[in-house]
Amino acid sequence: MTGTFESMGYDPCHPWYYHTGGKPLYPKQIKQHVIATGYRGYLAKEIERIDQSAEPKRTHELRAIKATALTGLKRDLSRYREVVCELHQGEVFYDKDDPYRSIGDYCTSVSLKHNHIYNGFAILNYVDELLTHQKDLFDLL
Repeated sequence: MTGTFESMGYDPCHPWYYHTGGKPLYPKQIKQHVIATGYRGYLAKEIERIDQSAEPKRTHELRAIKATALTGLKRDLSRYREVVCELHQGEVFYDKDDPYRSIGDYCTSVSLKHNHIYNGFAILNYVDELLTHQKDLFDLL
């Protein structure tokens, strides 16, 4: 994810990005970055395997993955909003002299949710790309 968004050499996928002052990205920014990089998500190999299936099984399974990914993305976006708020509150109340309080937990939460959203958008984009064309029922003959 190197490039566009960095804080002291760290990307938004890493907790130190937030720890060094990097600002959480908006979901639209995350989606734009996914599209720009062409990342296809952690399910790419499974999606490629499904894409090789015959119709109508192929379309049915791709739509099932899309539905699952969309549900997960909605859940992740909701939690992302929560952890970003927690990060901002943590920054306000963070006392660097108190060894028992750590801003790191907030930073880790935001980076993990960022990564889940990144993967969610990647999976949805890839599946949508494949669903724009339907295989001919006789492709395998």
